[in-house]
Amino acid sequence: MKKITKNTLYLALLLFLTTACYEDKGNYDYSEVPEITAEGLPEQVTLLQKADVLSIAPTLKSSTEGIIREGDPNYEFGCLLYIRSGRLPNGSRYIDINEERKQKIECIPDVGPGEYVCWYTVTDKRTSVTTNFKVDVKIVSTTYEGWMVLCDEGAENHVRLDLISVISKDRIVVARDLLGMNAPLLRNAKKIYFDAYPKDVRGDAIFISSEEGIYEIDNASLETSDRNDISCSLFLKALEDEKPDVIASVYFNNQFVITDKGNLYKRNTWNAGGGFEFPINTLISNGKPEFTLAPFIGTMQTHNAETELIALLYDKDNRRFLKWDDAKEELCASFSDPENALFSFSTGKEMIAMESTKFASATVYSILQDEAHKRYVYGINLAGKSYQQTYYRQIEATDFDKAKHFAFHSLYPYMFYETGNKVYCYHLQGQGLIPSATLTLDGEEITMMKFNPFQTPAERLSDTSDEFLEQERYLIVGSYKKDDSDPNNGIVRFYKFDNTNGTLTEVAKYTGFAKVRDVTYRERWK
Repeated sequence: MKKITKNTLYLALLLFLTTACYEDKGNYDYSEVPEITAEGLPEQVTLLQKADVLSIAPTLKSSTEGIIREGDPNYEFGCLLYIRSGRLPNGSRYIDINEERKQKIECIPDVGPGEYVCWYTVTDKRTSVTTNFKVDVKIVSTTYEGWMVLCDEGAENHVRLDLISVISKDRIVVARDLLGMNAPLLRNAKKIYFDAYPKDVRGDAIFISSEEGIYEIDNASLETSDRNDISCSLFLKALEDEKPDVIASVYFNNQFVITDKGNLYKRNTWNAGGGFEFPINTLISNGKPEFTLAPFIGTMQTHNAETELIALLYDKDNRRFLKWDDAKEELCASFSDPENALFSFSTGKEMIAMESTKFASATVYSILQDEAHKRYVYGINLAGKSYQQTYYRQIEATDFDKAKHFAFHSLYPYMFYETGNKVYCYHLQGQGLIPSATLTLDGEEITMMKFNPFQTPAERLSDTSDEFLEQERYLIVGSYKKDDSDPNNGIVRFYKFDNTNGTLTEVAKYTGFAKVRDVTYRERWK
């Protein structure tokens, strides 16, 4: 009896469910879920910190209802700004930049320089379906990236640092006098030293040199102070009767200083807290300084392996080239002249200039002068620790014996030099002076000239376009108007050299500087 009752109830339930499904058929809502699209949203924007407005004002369209108007009660809008790496000062990864939930947003994001992602959202309140839109946002300060310009200002040649700030590809802003209120009163600027590779947890490093020594500057604000004098801050024992004069980094983890007394110091920058300790201008292990060095350090500008830790030096007492490598870290080494040598490493000449280039991967050019004031160019290639002699010639060219500034092209065998208001171009492979590339700046005096090889690998730079990368092959010329009483009459020009027809073409010009002593690009990684 119980079994029959169970079966009867089961059949009744099955019949009910079947009927219910049949009767409910067609009562579900199979209407299309609207697709939301946005027009007018940029893929990427670059903003100047605390100055530029971030504008998010797309035209929104529903696939079923058409254009969505501002104030439509069926929709809610949001916008979060996420930092790509790390955290914001409040400890969060993002901030809400649309607390009022408006469709169109205009705000100045209260965040620091860096890379961000803006997520703009549209929520249909009837279905709770949210559509997301992405905008990449780059926020930069006026000191974030660009051409650092080191100058001498006024009658006493006070050191000044300006920046041709690259806010974006199409926006350049010149920021003036960046060293800050706490900067020491330095005189007679010499050079900017930029080291792009992150080291000892502080990130990249920027130094400026003057007759008062070398000071490190803050790699965010470009300011400095007395405590940044490296003779105290980077030396384990503060220097007393000598001042740092030249600083250079050998790829990845070694840094050198040559002082105004010609002493050489080295520190390993890979170790946090590591400092310069004792001079190593000696050929004897644990020896005392036995010669003085000229204020030049040749290094590789291209790198194939971390093992290529080498430097080219010049002993000005004995007038000879010396070398350093990581095999004997705490001393220098002399050269033996190779068979069929182009020249002797013991030159017997005075060192006038040395420049590291990317020509033939890693060529260091040196200009030396004999007692008769004749000048010679020496080329030594550092690739593979070979120190290969690649070039040697006495240069007999117009006013070459009077030149103070020199620049060597990294792609082609050309040397540029200046005398007064003229720039000359010399073909190193036999053609001599190239008259079509002679440049004359009437009424001006040239104060510096150089090429600026990028240190960061091309694929890691903030801009990897061919147009941007070509800048390292521009000849940079700094000058000032001699008869102008305006202290800010310094000029920086960039020239493109065409080796097919031997011409220099001006591609950019910036004014309003003091006497320009050096120009170096403040690189940024992606």
